[in-house]
Amino acid sequence: MQDIVDFWASPADLAEVAPAGKKSKAPSKLVPPSGPSQGPKKAVFTPRQGQFLAFIHLYHKLHRRAPAETDIAKFFRLTPPSVHLMIVKLHELGLLHREPGVARSLRVEVGEDELPPLEDVKGPAW
Repeated sequence: MQDIVDFWASPADLAEVAPAGKKSKAPSKLVPPSGPSQGPKKAVFTPRQGQFLAFIHLYHKLHRRAPAETDIAKFFRLTPPSVHLMIVKLHELGLLHREPGVARSLRVEVGEDELPPLEDVKGPAW
C-alpha cells in the first residue's frame, strides 16, 4: 500500500501520511504525477464500447442530433435495456456525456481520432 502512496503523492503530501498503525488527522491528497512526460490521455474502452461510441459520433455527424436508444438498438440488433445499460456504463466511464431525462442528449467525450471505424453488424435484420 505504501508503494501506491509513494507513486501518487507529491513529496509535500508524503509528510501528511502517518506511519503504519497511526492515523493521520489530515487526509492525504493523492495527486497523479504530471509534467512534460505526461502527454494527452488516451481513452480506454473495449472494442464493443468503441463501436457504440463510433455509432453515436457518426449518427450525430449525419443527422445533426444524437441518436435515440431505439436507433442504437436497431443498428446493433440488441434489446433496449441492454443498450441503456451500455449508455449508462459509458457515461460512468466518462466516455459519453448525457443528461438524464433529456431526450437525445448523448455527446461523445472521446476525440474523433481515437474512435475506431464503425463496423457492420452481422445477423438478421431487427
